[in-house]
Amino acid sequence: MGDIYEIIGTGASKGTEKSIVNSTEIIEVGQASDLPATLVADTTYIIRGEITITTTIAITNDGCAIIGQDRNRDKLIYTGAGTLFTITDVNFTLRNLHLSATNGNLLSATNITTGSSADNYGRTKVLVIDSCEIRNTTNVWYIQGFELVDLNNVLIWYIVGTTGCQFQSNRHLQMNSCELFNWQDEPTGTTFSTASMIELQQDTAGTGGEAGNTIGFAVINIGGSIIHPIRTQIGMDIATLSTVAFGTISSNTFIDVGITSGELFTPVPASGGYSLTSTLNYDIAVNQGIPNSISYILVTFTGNTNDTDLSSGTPAPIEEGGLATTQNSQRFTMSVVTIGASVNDTPVITYNGTKPLYVSIAISLSFDKQGGGTDGYIFTIHKDTGGVGSYVELAGSAMILDAGGDADELGVSMTYATTLEENDILAVFCENPSSGDDMLVKNFQWLVKE
Repeated sequence: MGDIYEIIGTGASKGTEKSIVNSTEIIEVGQASDLPATLVADTTYIIRGEITITTTIAITNDGCAIIGQDRNRDKLIYTGAGTLFTITDVNFTLRNLHLSATNGNLLSATNITTGSSADNYGRTKVLVIDSCEIRNTTNVWYIQGFELVDLNNVLIWYIVGTTGCQFQSNRHLQMNSCELFNWQDEPTGTTFSTASMIELQQDTAGTGGEAGNTIGFAVINIGGSIIHPIRTQIGMDIATLSTVAFGTISSNTFIDVGITSGELFTPVPASGGYSLTSTLNYDIAVNQGIPNSISYILVTFTGNTNDTDLSSGTPAPIEEGGLATTQNSQRFTMSVVTIGASVNDTPVITYNGTKPLYVSIAISLSFDKQGGGTDGYIFTIHKDTGGVGSYVELAGSAMILDAGGDADELGVSMTYATTLEENDILAVFCENPSSGDDMLVKNFQWLVKE
């Protein structure tokens, strides 16, 4: 069956062209009255030229889309004070349009069932915003839920309100090749938005039978975008109570020119932001302007006077006399613990990240043999897999050094590489295989790095 075309309107009035293609009705929109208050199911509305609209649009029927052919020419300008698009539990697409909400909100979209975990909490719909320009807008959007939120090649600039691009509990969020900058009024450049540009909000609270549970993000992929906050704005904000199963933020350009008290990224990486629960499941890499989320730790102590107590032929964890200090760390923590039945204060390193790692380990220490004579000391690296309290020597990590006399201070350097998973713990052990003479680790440096 071929396309069916119908022209509505006669004479000098502006006509509305309709066609039906593959069971989807296509309506060419030339004036505001061509857009109904509630979009019709399985209908694509094609914007022709610049159209100013004062009324809001509800999208509650499935299979709708509003598209243009050229975002520089096909424009939908909303001058009302409410929310232009309100989308509820349906698939919807915006494509190739210039969009403005000069006094209100551009879009609010929700697809989530907080009282039941069925169908991933009812997140079954797809929201697509593709190749659009959002300009001269007060507030941008709030998008909650959905199976997929797919943003591609969206230019978002000249924003002046308090709401930027807010996302909450999306099952899959894909944001590629977008540009966010110049969040100020266009005519004078003196009124500035106070919003976070990209805001990944805290988990949604479950209700009813799901009360006590929270609904977070499943997958987030943000890449290839330009993010340029100014003044007090935040480029990307991950809420403290936000969670994600798999997050990737890569190959973006974060620009700090013009920032006063704002931030490119929060929680701030230099203040431990990548080590928080909300960010541990993100891989953040190869971005201009913000550091990578690689895992590392440097632990040191100097001037220790507390011997490591040894029994012949039995490895024991080294002791540090309460002096061990973390100099720098990300996704690792150092703690001082007692291992086994012995009384000791041993520095251990715990991996807090969630993805498996391959790490390099470098240890430099100086020690004194206690007691007379000459003995061989064996230094080894042990791992407690999963933090269950069982330390096992890592094969090939042993460094053997002969030491003699109380006054001899000797140096040991060790390098090693191994895999780590969440909650794995590392410790350094020492063994005197031929006698029970103790050993004193005076100075110590320990670097573990992804």
